[in-house]
Amino acid sequence: MGVIKMSRTYKSDLREKQANATREQIITAAHTILQTVRAPDMSYKAVAEEAGVSVRTVYRHFPEMNDLMLGVSDLFMSRYMPKNLDFSNFTMEDGIDVIHKQWSLMENDPALFRVLFSIKTRSRMDGPAVIRRMHSPWLSNLNDEQIKYVVAALELLISPYAWDVFNEYDLTADQALRLSEVASYALREHINKHPEHLDLNHPSPLRSEPPNGNDNDS
Repeated sequence: MGVIKMSRTYKSDLREKQANATREQIITAAHTILQTVRAPDMSYKAVAEEAGVSVRTVYRHFPEMNDLMLGVSDLFMSRYMPKNLDFSNFTMEDGIDVIHKQWSLMENDPALFRVLFSIKTRSRMDGPAVIRRMHSPWLSNLNDEQIKYVVAALELLISPYAWDVFNEYDLTADQALRLSEVASYALREHINKHPEHLDLNHPSPLRSEPPNGNDNDS
């Protein structure tokens, strides 16, 4: 009986290794195709041909195209973010480093850019929680509603959508990140001085800006 149990375990391990190898083969094929093809234009047939497997095999591993996109996304995530990253101790320096690595990859690999814009889940990490941790010292001065607004704006400034705009202006990853840092800092400084500007009942700071453009803090 012991020999049979070992044999079954061996066969099970072997099948799992084969399945993982096939899965990686399919993900690699999708990544190759996405270098030159938009995500909505990529077909299961094209992925199967590139991977050297049947269309049925691709469907078995990735029932929906979004599943395949998440698989490719995970491939990139493993490159610039440790698997067991402790977000409870996530510092500002950690956050900037992660964003820089991500944007540098997007600058050099068109597939990553296409994947991040195609998946229904924006990110596999809890963006709002990470941003709250990074900016916790000054966010504590705001109420819950104000924090929600600010976190949404900060998340946008470090998102692939921001990179899309920066890229349209031919900014490098380093230039884009610096601009994002400056914008985040400016937002922090302004909200510290004028938290009331987040109130929709308060006059818009842009629409009520003095003609000469001066910002009167008094």
